[in-house]
Amino acid sequence: GLSATNDSDHGFVARVAPDGTCRWSVELKSPGLDEVVDLAWQGSDVWMTGWVAAAGSLVAGGDTTALPHEGGDELLVARLTANGDLAAMSLLAAAGDQRPAELAAQGDGVVVVGSYFGPWTVAGENLDPSVADRSAPFVIALDAAAEVRWARGYPVTSSLSGHHADGIAVAADGE
Repeated sequence: GLSATNDSDHGFVARVAPDGTCRWSVELKSPGLDEVVDLAWQGSDVWMTGWVAAAGSLVAGGDTTALPHEGGDELLVARLTANGDLAAMSLLAAAGDQRPAELAAQGDGVVVVGSYFGPWTVAGENLDPSVADRSAPFVIALDAAAEVRWARGYPVTSSLSGHHADGIAVAADGE
């Protein structure tokens, strides 16, 4: 079950049986606002993405995994087994906010899209910030171990507006 706390909002994922019985649940826990924003099935595993706003933990299958914090909202991508155990996880952090919008299965991994604020280095790739502290879209591909394959940022060059990535679809051929 989920923890009984009153310190903040926590993100969670639950697998529910046809009769409504909770088979398992996974929880993001920190003193900040944590959110799970999207899920994608891949075979019998389920990928989840969201963010954590403070140092905390991910509780899955009775195990607790520490989630460090660098500042802002930190992008979390995790693969869970059919039993709700943590199979792989990546926490991609920087001083600014990194908020995912959606993910899609691709091959043996996933592709995540969202928006970031400020400079961000992901797997050696420098994602430049937008001007005037505006949001910029990102696309990141991860493998089955939740390791980054590649990352791309698309900074905004006008101070008049920010841009947000709101969805993604992967074609049958993987593109």
